[in-house]
Amino acid sequence: MMLIYGKMILKVGENTMLYVTRGALEKCNSDKNAIKIICPNIWIHYIIDGKGYYNGNELGKGQAFIVYKNDLCEYYPDRNDPWTYVWMRLAGNDEETLLKRCGLPSKSGVFEFDYENKLARVAPIVFSTLDLQNENRLYEESVATMILSLHIKNDRNSSPSWDERWVLKAKEYISENYHTHLTVEQIAGELHIDRQYLRNLFVKYTGMSTKKYLDHYRMKRAAELLSIKETSVGVIASSVGYPDQLSFSKAFKKYYEVSPKEYRIKHPRGGA
Repeated sequence: MMLIYGKMILKVGENTMLYVTRGALEKCNSDKNAIKIICPNIWIHYIIDGKGYYNGNELGKGQAFIVYKNDLCEYYPDRNDPWTYVWMRLAGNDEETLLKRCGLPSKSGVFEFDYENKLARVAPIVFSTLDLQNENRLYEESVATMILSLHIKNDRNSSPSWDERWVLKAKEYISENYHTHLTVEQIAGELHIDRQYLRNLFVKYTGMSTKKYLDHYRMKRAAELLSIKETSVGVIASSVGYPDQLSFSKAFKKYYEVSPKEYRIKHPRGGA
C-alpha cells in the first residue's frame, strides 16, 4: 500500500487503486431537500453529530452509510436535529477489494464506526481552508492523508494494541449475545478482565462506557426491527435482550424520545 499525491491516494498491489474525487465536512440545515439519486460512483457519509435518514433508516452520530455505483439512495437531515457529516466521493479500479480491506461493507448499506470524535477534530483542518470549487493539490493531499489514516486504522492486516483487542473482543461478544439478558459483568467475566478496566478501555476507544455501548447497540437493533410491521413490540423487546415489554419501552423512549409504537408510525418500512 502506498500514497501518491494527486488523485490516486491508495494502492494495494499493481491493480487496486482508489481515488477521492470530492469531499467535505457539511453541517446540514434542517430544511435541506432530500437527495435521491442513482450514484455515479462510491459515496460515503460519516455522521459526526445530529440525525438524519438514509433509505428510510434513522441514523445518528457514530453511524455511516456507503453507496456503491449504480445503487439508488435517498437521504436527508432530521428536521429537529439535522446531522453534520463528512462525505466523500470515491472512484478507481477494483475499489471493492480495497474498501473490503478497510473493513467497509461490500454492498450499499449502513455501518458503524468509533472514531467520530477524531473525524470531528480532523475534518475542519482538512476541509475548512480549501476551495472546494477548485480541486487542487492541497485538497487532494489533505483528503488523501485523512483517508489513508482511516485505512491504516481499519486495515485488517494492521495489528491492534492489546487494549484495543479487548474492546474488539467485547464488541464481538455483544454482537453475538445482545439478544440475551447480557450484562456488563457477564462481558467482563467472559473476557476475564476487570469491569472498570474494560469500561476505561471502551471510553478510550469508543467514547462511551461499556454499558452505554451495549444500550446503543440494542436500541439501534430495536429501531431496525420496528420497521417490520409484522413483529410485535413484545417480540422485539425479547429479541434485543429486555426481560419484558415495559422495561424495553421505557428504555426506548428515553433513547429516542418517542415510544416504540410512535417510532413505528413515524418510520414505516421503506419510508421515513
